[in-house]
Amino acid sequence: MKKKPSAATVKKSAKKSASRKSSKKSSRKSHPAAHPVTDTSERKSATKKAKKPVKKKTAKKSAVKSVRKKSSKPAKRSQEPIENAFRFCPSCQTPNQNPGEIPFRCDNCGFAFFFGPVAAVGALIVNDAQELLLVRRARDPGKGQWGLPGGFVDRGESIEEALHREVAEETELTLTELELLTTGPNNYTYAGVTADVIDLFFVCKVSAKAKIQLEPTELSEFKWCVPTKRELNNMAFPSNRIAVEQWMRERKKNAK
Repeated sequence: MKKKPSAATVKKSAKKSASRKSSKKSSRKSHPAAHPVTDTSERKSATKKAKKPVKKKTAKKSAVKSVRKKSSKPAKRSQEPIENAFRFCPSCQTPNQNPGEIPFRCDNCGFAFFFGPVAAVGALIVNDAQELLLVRRARDPGKGQWGLPGGFVDRGESIEEALHREVAEETELTLTELELLTTGPNNYTYAGVTADVIDLFFVCKVSAKAKIQLEPTELSEFKWCVPTKRELNNMAFPSNRIAVEQWMRERKKNAK
């Protein structure tokens, strides 16, 4: 038969079980995430703590969206004639009392500026099939619209020299023939200021073997065509359209 445990042994085992229970409770209290919260107030506070970072993220997202919306719309710039932009004398910096007057005359130093038009050239390059070379502009003014190779005449250049240079810079083509077609006034708006321009358009030819290589900062696309209303209605400058329409009329006459 087994012996019954003595009273001293029973007391010792009772003390050990009690100490184990207390250690388990203390470990649970020290790690609140290890057991569910029983009190209602504790649950609410725990839920609020968990939701706080989510609210911050939402606030950040809405702030980013508002910033994007504001930055997506470019600031509108006023367009004004160049004579209105002369608010000070370029020579002595005296404030202009009569902006918009042509010519500009400074009452202080006598400097005068007549706002004469700037010269620009345009090339109507025609191939053997009597098609015209149109180029799509890659920058403003007229970004994404059709135009003709060409640009402004630099100081010290002749009109013909400027035409050869501009065509070579934009398309890497070398002109073999050129003939004046027409001239006409134009307006060129840049950085909110509009200047007067006089355009000179030439009908040009290039070698049949020549390859076009566009300057990507200036032009994004080219095509040979007999322009239709689709292209004409999407020309960057009215003066370009006038020149192209005149070329088309003469082309029609010559075809008869």
